[in-house]
Amino acid sequence: QLLNTHGVDSAGCPYTGTRNDESAAWQQIFPRSSSMAEAPSDAQATSRLVSDAPAAGLWLGPLVPNPSHGAFHVAFRIASAGRVRLDVVDVAGRLVHRGGENLLEPGEYRWHIALESAAPGIYFCRLMTPDGERRQSFVVR
Repeated sequence: QLLNTHGVDSAGCPYTGTRNDESAAWQQIFPRSSSMAEAPSDAQATSRLVSDAPAAGLWLGPLVPNPSHGAFHVAFRIASAGRVRLDVVDVAGRLVHRGGENLLEPGEYRWHIALESAAPGIYFCRLMTPDGERRQSFVVR
């Protein structure tokens, strides 16, 4: 989403004595794809998004929706075959959810994470592969 304030926030300007609120309405800039809506409910289920496309490198996309009440979808890409693990840790680095470990081929995937019983706060999704590690933060309300 994008909020364009055109350089002026809604707090006002003491020099002009007016509010100067130039904010625009929120606009969706990352539309939800239909493939994400059909994600499996199993927390360890993985779905392949692109069947034969070669992976261009290790990538971990944003968690959708963010913030959420605990159910997320995340897309990721791996460049080489190997064991892939997607865990969730809290801000102190403690493991909150072990996403399982799967042997995956190069390509793009999506994963469903179910954390409905997690306490509200900030968490990190940690993707671990033979090529490296990536993290994304997200919020549980």
